[in-house]
Amino acid sequence: MDKFRKAVFRILGIFLILRILIAAAMPLADPSETRYACMARNMADSGNYLVPHFVHDGVYQSFDGKPPLYFQIAGVFCKALGNHELWVRLPSLLAAVGILLLLYRTARKLSTEHVALVSTAICAGSGVFWVFAGLSLTDMVLAFTIAGAIFAYMLFLAEKEQRIRKFHSLEFFFFLALGMVAKGPVALVYAGIPVAIYTIWGGRWRDLKDHAWITGTILFLAVASPWYILMTRENPDFLKYFFVHENFLRFVTPSYGDRYGTGRETFRGMALIWFLAVNLPGLLLLGIPAVFRKLTAWRKNAQNPMWGIAAAGCLGITLFWCLTARATIYYLLPSIPLAALLLGDALVGANLLATREQRIVFLKGIFVWHTMLFLGLLAATLQLMRTDKSSRNVLEAMGERIGIPAGRCYYFAKATPYSANFYAPERIVNHAWEPPEFSAVRSKSHYLILRAKDEAKAAGHLGERKLFLRRGEWAVYAPEKR
Repeated sequence: MDKFRKAVFRILGIFLILRILIAAAMPLADPSETRYACMARNMADSGNYLVPHFVHDGVYQSFDGKPPLYFQIAGVFCKALGNHELWVRLPSLLAAVGILLLLYRTARKLSTEHVALVSTAICAGSGVFWVFAGLSLTDMVLAFTIAGAIFAYMLFLAEKEQRIRKFHSLEFFFFLALGMVAKGPVALVYAGIPVAIYTIWGGRWRDLKDHAWITGTILFLAVASPWYILMTRENPDFLKYFFVHENFLRFVTPSYGDRYGTGRETFRGMALIWFLAVNLPGLLLLGIPAVFRKLTAWRKNAQNPMWGIAAAGCLGITLFWCLTARATIYYLLPSIPLAALLLGDALVGANLLATREQRIVFLKGIFVWHTMLFLGLLAATLQLMRTDKSSRNVLEAMGERIGIPAGRCYYFAKATPYSANFYAPERIVNHAWEPPEFSAVRSKSHYLILRAKDEAKAAGHLGERKLFLRRGEWAVYAPEKR
């Protein structure tokens, strides 16, 4: 087992380093990644770590759509280490590592180290988990807080010693509070669903009496409420927009008053497909009859708090998001460590990793799979460098070609991508969305940067301006001669 542990940690450590290198090299992709990266950079540049700000539709404004925890952490890294892709993605990387450590700790305490190692490897091998671990998005940090709360509740149920039981209860409240500051009241839904299902289904109401309700509530309020109070004083309209529009209406109506874009519309029930996608390739283990039988032994497994809470979480969270057509794939991220825990327990319980030969096959499998993930993400990174999904390539090329003459800046056609305000905020002319032909006219004294697909629309309004640079799918036209 000692050799197996070292081998698992060695493999995961190698690919963690490779994932960090990819996160450092990959350009920030518009729009979501760069929008959040800009908020982190603006916090670092302005020193205002209370209110996230970004340029939206040409206007520098506050962002009321999400709490600031992610932006604050990334902003601190930017302030200390500089404005770089890796630092704005580091909160997600740290959260992903945190999830794996929480999973390993919980499985080791509630089951065996063998189950802990296998479950951790399955979780880390989720393709979606691997990708989102290195993106500048808030959802991995939220998943970390949810994993912390749910795993704490598992430990709370399983613990007999009263003092430690109270500690895990407080831990549950602490992670809930972090979730409130990471993304809002949806954290209470994520953690509350498995607890409610497990409690109601088994009639385990007595366990709730042992919770540290008073000290836990005080801890929750102490961690979660200060930012909401300060934000409300800064912007009295914040609470209504954030709680009513962003956390209720957006899931029940397409026209919910979104200030920052258009919500993604799929269909009710899409969350089931997302659940299957985020838990691949682990779910393929269900094709092994012994694993399937072990996992579906409901009556026996339900007595185990670890299995019961994890199963309730996978089922409840997925069904909850099936109720709305606004579910996106990263809403199912919190299900990954829960499903991995179930699959790891079933795989070991079915005695499929009992021999040295079986463990070697497992290790080779996770190594090959992680290698495929790395190569796939490396290919995506190289492709992103050649396309117009990020403005980094063209801005870097402009910086290599010229200095910035007095009064000459970069004017992006149609709308300024968020990435431009991360990579070169001091050189950008921000403006509201407009047709490319309008941009061609209004940018006469600046370098016009537009996507190749928009050149034809702008062509009749460029006058004597010449093509200055072409990089990937971007085209740059020189300013009008004075």
